[in-house]
Amino acid sequence: MRDELRQLFGIDLVIRLRDVRLMCGLTQAEVAKQSGVGEKTISSYETGARIDRIKVVHLLKILSVYGIAPAAFFRWRPEHLTDFVLPRKSREVN
Repeated sequence: MRDELRQLFGIDLVIRLRDVRLMCGLTQAEVAKQSGVGEKTISSYETGARIDRIKVVHLLKILSVYGIAPAAFFRWRPEHLTDFVLPRKSREVN
């Protein structure tokens, strides 16, 4: 069951996490510092190594750094660039 879920949702989530970070012009280290989520953890989510164990609290913190609501993140596609508002790099999560 876990492999099936990973196959259905994992790759798309991995690609979205990486693409949105890159579109924001942030490194994994910058996202880690601003979100409080470890850099190795962010890397493991973006490579898919731990995507099936992603914590909702981590995802919310990461998305907050990107300035994007969860609903928008899950609807977002790379071709929707005009729908995406890039955050200021100095935004920090409390």
